[in-house]
Amino acid sequence: MWLGLAVGAWILLVGAALGRSRARGRLRRFPVAERERRTAVPVHAYAFLCGGRRRTAQTAMTALYLAALIEVRRGRIVRTGANHDVPDPVAAAALAACRPGRPERPRGVEGRTKRSAPVSRIGDSLARDGLVTHPGLLARIEAWERALLLAAFFSAFLAMTALMVWDVRGSDQAGLAAAVAAPPGALAMIVLARTRPLPNGPTSEGRRAIEEQPLPPREDGPHARTLHGVASDGPRSPLMPDGLARVLRRSEPSAWQPDGPAGLGGL
Repeated sequence: MWLGLAVGAWILLVGAALGRSRARGRLRRFPVAERERRTAVPVHAYAFLCGGRRRTAQTAMTALYLAALIEVRRGRIVRTGANHDVPDPVAAAALAACRPGRPERPRGVEGRTKRSAPVSRIGDSLARDGLVTHPGLLARIEAWERALLLAAFFSAFLAMTALMVWDVRGSDQAGLAAAVAAPPGALAMIVLARTRPLPNGPTSEGRRAIEEQPLPPREDGPHARTLHGVASDGPRSPLMPDGLARVLRRSEPSAWQPDGPAGLGGL
């Protein structure tokens, strides 16, 4: 049994290391298309550049609020419109995250919106244009690194337990298992310690696009500049309606957050 567990620790380590290496290789080889400079990006893409998935969700919720398709009642989001009222796919995803006839927690609506397919497509498109580091691949790498860390802890725990059993009972198999299980934990910790952090968020081209993003012209409608301000600054923007800003400000993170939920499979 002890020797089988030690071999299992090696299998976990090798599998996690290979998955992590493959995901990092895919990130390095991700194709980036040529993009003309000084081209304004749509407001939801601009929100993704400035603050990731969460900012995109907040901008879509603001659009719904300004269109009177959602309301804030007692700190909850209440849906007042139908999906066919929203031609924009990201705003439609935000509206679909609000279930009719049921007050929703703002964090829940925000979370379901940022995990939606339209928001993922925005991240993929920006990555293809070289404006952000691919958020899906970043999340995949982080998931594999968590698996590698788990393999390290499992190996260390197994090695210490087997060593104590060998010391108390004199079991040769436990002693051999301790010797076999110890290297994976040490190796995984060395690999993680020597790993350089990956670039997260906008690339240099993305930061240039943020700086060059123009204010929307007045003919785009009365709310265009409000959405631009929310995309840029989130709930801290003085342009965001007060009622919505109060409920969204409670869970506002301090850093750009591109990653959605990621397992260990494909994108």
